[in-house]
Amino acid sequence: MFIVDDNFIGNKKSAKQLLLALAEWNDQHCRPFSFFTEASLNLADDAELLNLMKHAGFIRVFVGIETPVEASLKEANKLQNIHRSLLESVHFIQQHGIEVMGGFIVGFDSDPDDVFDRQVNFIQQSAIPIAMVGLLQALPGTRLFRRLTDEGRVLADANGNNLDCPT
Repeated sequence: MFIVDDNFIGNKKSAKQLLLALAEWNDQHCRPFSFFTEASLNLADDAELLNLMKHAGFIRVFVGIETPVEASLKEANKLQNIHRSLLESVHFIQQHGIEVMGGFIVGFDSDPDDVFDRQVNFIQQSAIPIAMVGLLQALPGTRLFRRLTDEGRVLADANGNNLDCPT
């Protein structure tokens, strides 16, 4: 069962209460479900939370890692991923028996020429079995969209769908 929440641990106190209830329910019903969710990488900072997730039946978590390039993380304002070892954080989650699915983005202005090699190397070193790599999208109404529009870098017919590539 995928518990869809952009950040399951956004309110850790409530998440822990929910996990206790899920674990109790799952135990009482012979564990009919395993769970998946989405969380920020600072999940790795809370061993108690990881243990509760494991006991409740969580087997997988989707984490927005974005990029192993710190300059690009700063550009994306992905502060919870800065000043930490991304690799150690992923491994810590995995050591609690929870598989990490990774979300990655390429296309930041600060991406170096070897960004694809860095992404592949990170995915391989971290043993992430499911990696979703997408192109940076400037969605209308966002700060990124406004900046790129001001710089003349947004196509008039851009619609935010990275599968729609007009020629």
